[in-house]
Amino acid sequence: MIRSGILEGTQANRRRLVLANGTGYWRSDLIAAPPAVSGCSPDADWSPQAFLVEQDAGKTILPHFHEQNEFQVVVEGDGSFGRHPVRPVTVHYAGRNTGYGPINAGPGGLWYLSLRAHTDPGARFLPEWRDRMGKGPKRHILADPVSPTEGEAQAVIEPQPDGIAAWVLNAAPGAVPARRPRIGR
Repeated sequence: MIRSGILEGTQANRRRLVLANGTGYWRSDLIAAPPAVSGCSPDADWSPQAFLVEQDAGKTILPHFHEQNEFQVVVEGDGSFGRHPVRPVTVHYAGRNTGYGPINAGPGGLWYLSLRAHTDPGARFLPEWRDRMGKGPKRHILADPVSPTEGEAQAVIEPQPDGIAAWVLNAAPGAVPARRPRIGR
């Protein structure tokens, strides 16, 4: 099944959330598990997930990990992931069970897309959840920010030996990229 979403169609589902440390943010689900499979159904794990986070200015999301691999794409504002500054368009990859953070929003806030091939139940904050962090390789990549050229796909994370890669494309509606990304090795 192909699933897609657009930001304009999700504004009705935009919701305000506040973390235990007082950090507030807005979340707009672009692609979420269908209601019939969300929650306790094992089928929810196989649904893709994409949402926009609008993190409040000057606020911090504490270090955490997720049970699924994810990409995050900074689309507005500035701040830092850990000690590394981020701004549009910065791409971050975090493998499952890999701790990262804190995510600090700058004075104008920090907006980023969270993209996952499989639905994740949510952040597992450290150190409280450390004993439940799965074993296996820990992996994260933070690419340098890029300014996408209209109509051309740009590699942001070059293909890695394990297949992790990311490209950005700035295109008008209905446009075809001048250069398609080469996928594979």
